Amino acid sequence: MAVAIVDYGVAGDALQHGLGRVEAEYGPDSALRVQAPDYAAASADQATVLLSRSMEANNAARYRHLEAEEETEPDWRLDCIDEVCRSLYGLTFRDLMGFLNEVQNIGDRFEGRNARLPLPEFLRVLRERSGWPLGKVLLALAPLVLTPRPDFLAPPEPYRPSDVFPWQFNRELSLARRPLLLVPGTAGEEIVWGNRVVEGAKQYWASSLFRDGRLSIPDRAAPLRPQASRALNRLREAAAVTFNAMVAEVAWRHGCEVRQNVRKIGKLRLVLDGGDLGDVDVLVVDRHRRRVWVIECKDYTVARTPVELASDVEALIRGKRRARGGRERALLERHQRRADFVASRLPEVLGEFGMTDEGFWTVSPVCVMSTQPFDLMTQMAAIPLVSVEELEALFMGPADQT
Repeated sequence: MAVAIVDYGVAGDALQHGLGRVEAEYGPDSALRVQAPDYAAASADQATVLLSRSMEANNAARYRHLEAEEETEPDWRLDCIDEVCRSLYGLTFRDLMGFLNEVQNIGDRFEGRNARLPLPEFLRVLRERSGWPLGKVLLALAPLVLTPRPDFLAPPEPYRPSDVFPWQFNRELSLARRPLLLVPGTAGEEIVWGNRVVEGAKQYWASSLFRDGRLSIPDRAAPLRPQASRALNRLREAAAVTFNAMVAEVAWRHGCEVRQNVRKIGKLRLVLDGGDLGDVDVLVVDRHRRRVWVIECKDYTVARTPVELASDVEALIRGKRRARGGRERALLERHQRRADFVASRLPEVLGEFGMTDEGFWTVSPVCVMSTQPFDLMTQMAAIPLVSVEELEALFMGPADQT
């Protein structure tokens, strides 16, 4: 039943957002079965690629030189994350992770079984282990616990119905985010958890919500949204700058001339038909292949559901809907216009690199993504979408490769 519910939800979202075919048929048991084969195939392909790369990264980490100096996360990033958590939950991120660490320490005594404690005892032990007052323990528990509700599909205020849809990601009411369960017991309320689920939640909070920038600001925290949004934007901007530099380094390693954040060509601003085109993230001139690469860098987080994929498609390819009707220019359309500008000013562009436009040169726009893009996205895009690994192949390929 649970699988059928998720299949219906995924297929419904895929149909609503135009993400490939949706098929429905009656099975031998007369039950209606619905599936989204195009989305499912693209999702499976992406998962295979990501798993392979994850295994390679894990192996590289496992067999690195033991005395090699490890990179550490800059303190200012953790400070930003702490600022967001404090504004939303009243505690820092490090406080929440420390709380879950203590929960796991308590769970160790259950020797692999699910842990279960009466709520008063759970709170008492956490107070003793953390040295926190009861109010702070309760504050930490609030965003990490799932509580009973009369109607599963009708969560109380301030939650939204979508917070309980199991086929959607980034839900406030999910076990991935709230690994502790408050359940009725024989002598009152009890807290139930498993240490592996808690470990998964720690990874979810650290990686998916904060590192990948997926944390959404709930409506109930609207007054705090500006402060939290500023801190999250700092993290996203820093990640984008780092990714742009990595893309530029790939081109430089292959003997290309590289410029980052190009806003002008000589004294010419990037303007087309009276409109400011913004900057080119990375402009690459390959003198050996006589090609100019106009690169848009997208620090892309894996879309985990049809809704998230549809949001990416809207921003990159279709253009976001305007409140008053119509759509904005999509990111790839804007980038194509930048490439058109570079092509129209090719002598000036090459002159900036000390070259001439003698002979035949090609100007190629490309969007480099930090994670393997969905096949459905690459099929819909008018500009090549490539991962960093695929970018390496472009610079090593023949001159006519696009």
